[in-house]
Amino acid sequence: MCDGVQAAASRRTTQHTVGVSAAASRRTTQRRGPVLRQRRVSCSVDMTLLAPLRSGWQGVQASARQQVDAYSLRADDERPLGGYLRTMTVYVGLTGTAALVSRHRGVRLPESVPTTDLALLGVATYRLSRLISKDAITSPLRARWTRVVERCGPGEVAEEPRRSGTAHAVGELLTCPFCLAQWVATGLVFSYLWNPRLTRWGAGALSVVAVSNALQFAHARLDPE
Repeated sequence: MCDGVQAAASRRTTQHTVGVSAAASRRTTQRRGPVLRQRRVSCSVDMTLLAPLRSGWQGVQASARQQVDAYSLRADDERPLGGYLRTMTVYVGLTGTAALVSRHRGVRLPESVPTTDLALLGVATYRLSRLISKDAITSPLRARWTRVVERCGPGEVAEEPRRSGTAHAVGELLTCPFCLAQWVATGLVFSYLWNPRLTRWGAGALSVVAVSNALQFAHARLDPE
């Protein structure tokens, strides 16, 4: 008799627990329903907003491809216009950062620059540009983006870019002393603004090397043996 009462009580307890759990589950589902619907609506709205952006970006890419094809001389000589643009962006960013640093340090532009300093910086720019882009001793700095074509003079090598895209643009920059001179000159000018005395010493050393090289070439021309 007691066993039957206990079994009935156990069944009622179980049924009550199951009923409570089911009711709680229904309430949770009812509360989550609007949230889930709201999330689905938000996602659909986001996708709707992103669709024009995606379409516009694809249009920009297609237009850029047409410009590259039209600019290139041959189909196998595609110019890395995107790489050039990124390289220019880096240059502008570095120049802007240096200008902000100058302003933060309270550096003021001089009223004029002595002619001797201009000449010194000019010769130093020439020498440092060739040192970075042509000297065999600095080839490890360029090896990631270039390959050797031939030796082109005493202690110098001729190289060409060996990659595509931005890496190709970097390779062209590193192998072109005329292109690199703009970067070098900008760096020397800011260095001159921040510390004229130290910059004169560094530029003087590069200028001395440039004069020495000119004398070496002159000697080799006059005395081939």
